[in-house]
Amino acid sequence: MSGSLTLAGDLLLIMLDDATGRLRVRPRVAGYGLAGALLIELWWAGLVAVDARRIRVLNRRPPDDPLLRRLLGSMMTEPERTGIGGWVEYLATGAVEDVAGRLVETGWIRVEQRLGLSGRHPVFVPVDRSAVFWRAGRLAGQAGRVPTWVDLALYGLLDAVGVASQTVGCLAASGAGHRLAAGPGRLPAQPPPVVAVCGQVQALVARAAISLR
Repeated sequence: MSGSLTLAGDLLLIMLDDATGRLRVRPRVAGYGLAGALLIELWWAGLVAVDARRIRVLNRRPPDDPLLRRLLGSMMTEPERTGIGGWVEYLATGAVEDVAGRLVETGWIRVEQRLGLSGRHPVFVPVDRSAVFWRAGRLAGQAGRVPTWVDLALYGLLDAVGVASQTVGCLAASGAGHRLAAGPGRLPAQPPPVVAVCGQVQALVARAAISLR
């Protein structure tokens, strides 16, 4: 791998089945989670402010990251769109493709088109399968230490999209397991903007599940 991981990149890798390169969740749900991660990245970079339900641009200076630069540009051209949920829905439509593109550029995955029952669809093949597998397993290394807010944000998003239970097993023996398993909104160390974004992602995922019934 030639590049470090962003929050969204880490989330996508954990949502992948490292053996098949397929997403563990439906693309729509993955998109919601990745859109939330991108909003948190914008907040983390000091580019936007996030309160309980709204988001607004703070810094109009273009960031170095091409994807964040494009997303910030979208926010500046659509000032009427202020709700966190609205932005998550908007960004989700291209989030999987956008974040996968980042991971291709940094050497983590390659994207292949494969034929399935419903037609051709992308799979995200790890360049180094063990490295991708370890993205979830590494959280067990928090044993005896207070997790960073970045890891708490990651776990909050995993919980919101419904794959946290697949990482809890890796955490069960660690001292951090009980903290991370608390879920978003019950983690005092999480900054309020992270809690707000994770909550909106979780609400959209729940609404999508109801629409399929």
